[in-house]
Amino acid sequence: MKFSTGDNGQDKDDDLQMLDIPELIDADSESDSETDSGTSLPIERFSNGPLHDKATILQFQLNPNNNTGMMYESARSAIHPQEVRLYEFSLPGIEDSPQYHNYLAQLYKNFEFLGDASKYRVPLIGLVSQSNTQETRNLNNALNYITEELSRLIDQSDDDRLYELLNILKCLNAVYFITNENDRCQQLFEWINMADGEPDLEFARDIMESAVPFQHGDFWALIVKLVTRGLFNEAKNALEQSNYTTGDSESQLDLVLADMAAIFGSYNEMVLKDQFGEWKQQARELKDNLTHGEFFSESTGENLTIKKVYQILSIITGLRETLLNSCDSWYEAFAALLSFGIRETGQDSELMAKILKLATTAHPPPVSSSGSGAWERTCIDVIEGNFLKVLRSIEVLDKPTVAYVSRLFEAKGFLDQYKEHSNTHTSNLDDISGYFLTDHALTCLESGNQALVAMGVGILSHLGTSLSRSTIANYLCGFDIQTNDDLEWALSVAAKLELTSVAETLYRVAAQKSLRAGRVLESLTMFSRGKDVSSVKHNCWLVFEKALLDGCPINDALINDVVTHTIEAPPVIRQCIAPYAVLVEFYNQRSNDSSRQAVLKLFNLLKFPHLPKKYSPVLVANLLPFITLESLARLLTLHELIMIILIIDNYETEKTLDAEDAEALYTIAVAGGGGDDNDWRVRLSLYGAEIPQTVAELVTTLRKRIAAQVSSTFLEEV
Repeated sequence: MKFSTGDNGQDKDDDLQMLDIPELIDADSESDSETDSGTSLPIERFSNGPLHDKATILQFQLNPNNNTGMMYESARSAIHPQEVRLYEFSLPGIEDSPQYHNYLAQLYKNFEFLGDASKYRVPLIGLVSQSNTQETRNLNNALNYITEELSRLIDQSDDDRLYELLNILKCLNAVYFITNENDRCQQLFEWINMADGEPDLEFARDIMESAVPFQHGDFWALIVKLVTRGLFNEAKNALEQSNYTTGDSESQLDLVLADMAAIFGSYNEMVLKDQFGEWKQQARELKDNLTHGEFFSESTGENLTIKKVYQILSIITGLRETLLNSCDSWYEAFAALLSFGIRETGQDSELMAKILKLATTAHPPPVSSSGSGAWERTCIDVIEGNFLKVLRSIEVLDKPTVAYVSRLFEAKGFLDQYKEHSNTHTSNLDDISGYFLTDHALTCLESGNQALVAMGVGILSHLGTSLSRSTIANYLCGFDIQTNDDLEWALSVAAKLELTSVAETLYRVAAQKSLRAGRVLESLTMFSRGKDVSSVKHNCWLVFEKALLDGCPINDALINDVVTHTIEAPPVIRQCIAPYAVLVEFYNQRSNDSSRQAVLKLFNLLKFPHLPKKYSPVLVANLLPFITLESLARLLTLHELIMIILIIDNYETEKTLDAEDAEALYTIAVAGGGGDDNDWRVRLSLYGAEIPQTVAELVTTLRKRIAAQVSSTFLEEV
């Protein structure tokens, strides 16, 4: 994209002729996307990259209203002049899909249910003694709720990052967010089975669909894989469907395999009854029986089977070396060691670290923390208690999720260790979850989506800091109110946070919208609620002005109903609309039968001390028929005629204040043609009387007519 000048290079955009905005490389033009090793974030390169030499530096400027910005090269010193180049960029926002928005809505609902994190001050659950309070269960259920909602989102998405995120959350759930050790083992097995989907379905199908699965070369490898992953029902079914029986009712091998199948089948039931110790003892007794010589025969095949059975029983009874050698990954070994090896001894941080070291020593995790091994590195951080690293990794995968997870960390007390080491240079560590939540809330606000905006405001409102209050205040003041529901929502937020000035601003903004839409009374009501009395006065005078120029009441039923007291209105509106109400009475009474009452109303207006002087000429012009026409000439008393002279004198004395406006209004009034037959312009035209075309002519005409009428009245009295 180029900004250039015209052909002569001298047009108004001359100062932009050197600006150049290169485009990003098309993603399809690069076969392999680059990733930053430190953050696992994707690297986007420019087709014509910046910083061609060391004389320039790259600077950034963010757009305060959205997620876009500009990068530009800047010379390090004036000695190195260069072409100015701009580079557009945008920061990631919230994914715009109904499924993802629903996911966020569920997370926010969960956040609202939990409430203030300070009431959940519990130990590091899972690493020390268990607490079974309702608060603890709420926290445990909260993370489980997040993983369930994420699983639903994954069912509707093909984003690999969400799978990685789910792996991490499942690990978190298993290690820290459990109520007892049996739950831990179940969660650990769920985690590892979801993580890599072992054993492979095709591998298992190939074995179990063979003629005699028991004789398949990989049959025992399948059973070992199922057992090390806690899939005991599947292991039992595979064993029973493998055609292992010899047909000899006295076969010791058949009895051993049947016993092992029974042990597999009873695992879930006994664990649910908190009888894991008894279950493990049954497996230990069967294993010990296999050491007797009576189980071995001259058949090499049967002896090999006995050894495999012994290996499997050694795994589930917690023999460390056999267990480690039977696993294929560190996480598989970690889950198996915790589930079969030392479950009954309880868990603490030192023991957890020891088990993790055994597992990672036997099966080293990927060296790289990016790519396919990223979630494994993060899960190790989870187990080691590196909670800031965990949050950082989750943030890379999904920023909204990290906000809610950080609040759970705060509630669990996981982040206290960082606060203890914070100082004046690292004060941002004092409220880590607040930082993530605020960032998520701001992203919601700038999304423009109504539901997300409500979530953003709700999060900031919940945080209750001075920063969050000011952020809400600034946002609401610029909130685009489209409907009454929008206004009510914004006002409810302002009321909840006691943002009085914000509520007044909202009323004023709504008043302006109503005014532009022609809803005058509604706008006046909004102005009054926003304590903007000056706008109420101004717009009431505009109503008066329109009626004065038109020569009849305005075409607004609601305003006229206020005048006739048919509907109620705030006192300030009644007070400010009063001059219009008097003008309406004048119009209603100016027929011949009630002209005298009409004149009195007109004089009341002219004597009103707060009447803007610019309206005086048109108001006085309404008296012309009563001075000019013989049929109306006797309606004015001598005192009233003298009063008109005084009004004219007073206007001429102070006319410099509103002279131009008064002239403009009078010109419009003369050109308007008037309203009904009783309008001053219509009456004068009907009787052939000349209408003064300027204010000066009006004053001259009035003086002459009044002087003549005063003289006539004086002579008659003499």
